[in-house]
Amino acid sequence: MDAAVLQELLLHSDDLTAFLGNVARMAVRDMPAGVSCGVTVERDGRSITIASSDERTLRIDEAQYSLGDGPCLHSLRTQEHVLVEDLRGDGRWPEYAESAISEGVLSSLSVPFQQHQTRGAFNVYASAPRAFGPEEQREVEAFAEQVKTAIALAARMASHADLAEQLSQAMKSRAVIDQAIGVIMGQNRCGPDEAFAILRTVSQNRNVKLRDIAVQMVTSITSQRRPPGE
Repeated sequence: MDAAVLQELLLHSDDLTAFLGNVARMAVRDMPAGVSCGVTVERDGRSITIASSDERTLRIDEAQYSLGDGPCLHSLRTQEHVLVEDLRGDGRWPEYAESAISEGVLSSLSVPFQQHQTRGAFNVYASAPRAFGPEEQREVEAFAEQVKTAIALAARMASHADLAEQLSQAMKSRAVIDQAIGVIMGQNRCGPDEAFAILRTVSQNRNVKLRDIAVQMVTSITSQRRPPGE
């Protein structure tokens, strides 16, 4: 899945969570049967599953969060790859293993990633033991890299959205200031430059933002012109 596919996927997703959920489901399609996957990230000191291919992944991850340990959390904390060949004889996380086996999971692979200030792990869980040989590990690592790219793209899109919102607000501010200037021109029979100077002076004298003064002025004039009873 290249950057162009990721961009297209991002454009058709409502938010980052939906976007990464789609990435997780696409990853599963490229894996052997019986594989689930999810994306864990750390926020405010807490780990959460931000996206998953199915409900089983959520349950497996939640078991680790409740216990405070497991392959996913170990990978996230150490930023190391964690491969579990067969949970029935692994021995590293016995309580987690019991829960995962009850969900039909026998092997897993967690690959860490870090993008800007977001730290996480891309996790795959399989029903069969030793499901992740060298080739499968390379595929999972590639998807982990794509998740990093996805987060970077989403962050960039969010920045663009913020910029668009800021521009929209600036345009609204400019419009109401222009309306206030028009009111002052009519009241004082002056040009736009003098009207703006008057508006700016009032703003400075009252220590109120220019836009707020403009809003007050336009609102006052509008209410005065409104017919009685409205």
